[in-house]
Amino acid sequence: MLALACFVGVASPGFAAGPSATSLLLRSGEMPGFAASGKSRSATSAEDFAAESDAGDASAEKKDLAAFRSDGFVAGAAQQEAGTGANKGAAGLSIGIVLESPSGAKRLLAYQLSGAIAAQGSGATIQRFAVPGLAGAQGFTATAKGRPGAAVNLFFTAGRCLLLVGDATTSAHPNDPVTTAAKTLYRRVSSSCS
Repeated sequence: MLALACFVGVASPGFAAGPSATSLLLRSGEMPGFAASGKSRSATSAEDFAAESDAGDASAEKKDLAAFRSDGFVAGAAQQEAGTGANKGAAGLSIGIVLESPSGAKRLLAYQLSGAIAAQGSGATIQRFAVPGLAGAQGFTATAKGRPGAAVNLFFTAGRCLLLVGDATTSAHPNDPVTTAAKTLYRRVSSSCS
């Protein structure tokens, strides 16, 4: 099974909130071939966000909570995306997390990237990629022998914000919508995350 990444979070009381976590999510038209599916979810408490993200996996929740606390989690939001047109049947994901500092965002990126790759399972072939023009972005494409399609997850930071854009599709070029969306999203949110 190929998987898109997931997050949980816990609020840091007493710290300036910064941008709204929902303002860090993709907007209509920012990810070609995809549109928001259902309502976005956001939280500033571990309990609320974990209930949505870790789906009852107590071990993953405990590890994620520790990472979020040590990296200065303030707020997080997630939005499922659905393929449109030629991408009908594909799934996508947009996640935005506000942290106390840029260094916390970078540490959390490394932690979440490692976890997302591990979640692909031992049968997946992982190909890492960078995005020219998006410094520090780290992405990967996961494929599985005998299964059509690929899962693509791209993690990047903008100041003290950590962002993820991902898709799971049978498209011949699964990275294209993700990299286009990430560049657009970065241009839009980078000043609010400084």
